[in-house]
Amino acid sequence: MYTSWLALGISLLGAALATPTERKPPVHCNIISLNGAQYLYLHSSTKNPTSLPGIQSNYHLSDALAAIGSHANPGNNPMVLINSQPFQGDNFGFEACTSTYMKFPSSDTVGGHNRWYGHIRAYGDPYNPNAPALCLTRRWIEPGHEFLTAEACSYADNSSQETQYFAIVEVATGYEIADYSLEMIGAPKGQHSKKYYFAPGTSAAPAITVHPDQDTGHKLGIEYIHYN
Repeated sequence: MYTSWLALGISLLGAALATPTERKPPVHCNIISLNGAQYLYLHSSTKNPTSLPGIQSNYHLSDALAAIGSHANPGNNPMVLINSQPFQGDNFGFEACTSTYMKFPSSDTVGGHNRWYGHIRAYGDPYNPNAPALCLTRRWIEPGHEFLTAEACSYADNSSQETQYFAIVEVATGYEIADYSLEMIGAPKGQHSKKYYFAPGTSAAPAITVHPDQDTGHKLGIEYIHYN
């Protein structure tokens, strides 16, 4: 009897002293200054024509799927990045993040240019400070069909970062000049990642599409545009 009570006591003591399950801290992000750049652009290697993509509350993933004849489930049916008319794009920004999972620094330099890693924030036009935080997200639907959607920013330090992580490089800044290139980061540092390219939509199917390892000849970035 004594032995059984002693064993029970030791068991309870061990449970009390057991190390609790470690909880990873959330991803920490800070909005960076882009020197007035706020328009997302998508242009060909010749920079002609230029498209200023945006998001619209009346165009969702279900609309993009219907436009291409897909019957896939749109899930939470987020807004989708689409072609916009000149100077009708939305406001975008960038938040540099520190993620243990992704293993990239929040910032570094490449070829003498500043580079940051993190999320592209979609603010909408006009910007509403009370709106939920939305980030551009690579949304895989089915083979051959991937889009960029505006979804709740993830700050969980796990694989959810893989669909929202980008690198942004300061290409040129000056008087009324602010040009930044963007590259999607599809995997943690040191792991193999596909290279992601993007293509504009059409008048019938305006959603911007994502093309892994297929060079579309188009470049994604954020720039300052002055217009009257």
